[in-house]
Amino acid sequence: MECPPAKAANGAASADAGSTTAPPQATPPSSSSNEAAPGKNGSNAAAAGNASASANCPPSKTIVREGGTTEPSIQLVGGAEQTSQQKSTTDQLLESTEGNLKKVAGHQLSASQQEMVNQIQEFMQQSKAAVAAGDVERGRNLAKKAHLLSDELVKPE
Repeated sequence: MECPPAKAANGAASADAGSTTAPPQATPPSSSSNEAAPGKNGSNAAAAGNASASANCPPSKTIVREGGTTEPSIQLVGGAEQTSQQKSTTDQLLESTEGNLKKVAGHQLSASQQEMVNQIQEFMQQSKAAVAAGDVERGRNLAKKAHLLSDELVKPE
């Protein structure tokens, strides 16, 4: 008796040449005593032979094509209100950072302070680009980084 073929996700037998199911294993020929003769308890010995033959088969495999799934996709709900609030927070952070940069614009800056100004400007530019691309959360995070650096820059020594 041969092992049953692998089942596709829709229940049809798989005839896909690209599948990696193992070829069916041959089972040893059954003895003549197990041929369709009824046993003492009235059961069919051939049915018992089929059960033992399926025990020699590897576990059945289900082939799922193209990542098929019946589970619904998850949709995150944040709402326009949260996005609007994040944009507002981002704008406030960027305005405050601009104000801090204007405070130090006329001062003589050390090399490390000038490097900090360059980093602040880069964060601000990336923040604006992220918001324009629709990634408001990333934009807010970059604006927060720029603002924290600018606060350090204007802090009295």
